[in-house]
Order: sequence, then C-alpha cells, then structure tokens
Amino acid sequence: MVIRMAVDKSKLNFDVQPHIGVKKGDLTEIVLLSGDPGRVEVVASFLEDVVRIGGRRGFIGYRGRYRSTPVSVMTTHMGGPSAAIACEELIRAGARVLIRIGTCGAVREEIEVGDLVIAMSATPDGTSRAYVNEPFCPTSSFEVVESLVRAARSLGERFWVGAVRSWDAFYSETPDEIVKWSRRGVLAFEMEDSAIFTVAMLRGVKAGAIHAVNGNLIKGIQFAAESKQLNTTKRMIKTALEAVTLINSSM
Repeated sequence: MVIRMAVDKSKLNFDVQPHIGVKKGDLTEIVLLSGDPGRVEVVASFLEDVVRIGGRRGFIGYRGRYRSTPVSVMTTHMGGPSAAIACEELIRAGARVLIRIGTCGAVREEIEVGDLVIAMSATPDGTSRAYVNEPFCPTSSFEVVESLVRAARSLGERFWVGAVRSWDAFYSETPDEIVKWSRRGVLAFEMEDSAIFTVAMLRGVKAGAIHAVNGNLIKGIQFAAESKQLNTTKRMIKTALEAVTLINSSM
C-alpha cells in the first residue's frame, strides 16, 4: 500500500481562486462582503471607476473607489459555509480587511427596524466549530469596529454595538429560542458573522460587520416593507464606506 501525503487545504494556492474567480491584482485590500448579490449592485452604485470582478458560481464582485479610497465588494451568499469559502479565497487573493454588510433580525425590544447593528462578537455556528471545535469566541477587529462606530456617529445614525447570534438554519428559530437569546444580551440574529470572524482570526486579517435591522423578532416583525429595507440598506452601505476611508487612512 502506497501512502501519499494528504492535501492541506489551508495552504492551497491558485492563480485564479476556484470558487469566486478572482486573482491577485483584482482586489483592493479592503473588501465589503454581502450575502445578497443584489446588495453588491447597490454598493457598486456608490463607487467610481467600477470594474466587475469574480463571477464564478454566482460570486459577483466589483472593484472601485469611494471618495478616492480603493474598495472592493463581493457576495458571499447565505450562511457560514459559503461565507468561509469566499473569505479564504479573498484572503489568498490579497484581502486584508473584510467587512460584512448584512441584514439582521433584532431580538431586543429597544432596537427599531431601520437601526444599524455593529457586531463585536458572534456566537459560533457550525462552520466556526468546524474550524475550532472547542470553546471559542469569534470576534471582530477593534480597528474595524471603531471605524464603523465613528462613521455611524458622523452620519447621525442610530446604532447598537454588541454580540450577535450566528445561526445556520433560518427557519428553525422558535419563540422560546428568540426570548432565550434576547435575555442573554444578544442584539440580533444573522447567519455569516461567526464564520467571517473565525476565518479572519485564523488567517491573520481584520474583520467586522455592520447590519441593517430589517425585523424585530421579539416584536413579531420578520421583515419590514421592502422600501424601508432598501433605505436602511443604503444608509448601512454609506456608513460602511465611510468606515473604509478611515481604515484606509490608517493602513
């Protein structure tokens, strides 16, 4: 029997990343991440000198400039497994700061639909546990959180900073679970932060996340009206892009 060395996937290298279709030189060092491909198009509308990047398996992205600051945006699709693949390949292609721009369902009475939530940490999901199968706290980078807070304040946004719950199964949440996590001090439920923070921590890059609150699960609101969601999304994107300029000036 011939024993061969098994593949170490963490050390694989490609000219073009196999799932997202980008290569070194396609990206800026700061990349915004969106689960929704449609939100990527909204980000592109804020940028100048826009170039489309990626495109494999629906991983659509753009590179451009916001107020002269280089920035890229790429979809991750929904859930931790897909987000982790996107992050691994973006990092291999040159990303050094990853900022998720997502939506969330608030689980605190005082958080209103239309507010913004900046995540400091996230409860481990299945993907995070696949990377680190022991007690572990996926955490955002201080520099990213600080920049998001500064940007939100400068724009006069109503926002919250704290822990979120990352969860794999959108439709499995029960009323008892929602109340339980609210009592634990979690601000909101979402699906990708934990995986993104975990990959960033293990690979030595910075990461953060800002969310548009499009529902309040404690109040029984799953989704706000689409017109309100779009308005909140645009304000969130503007806040994230302003944070990008702050981060870029300190790199």
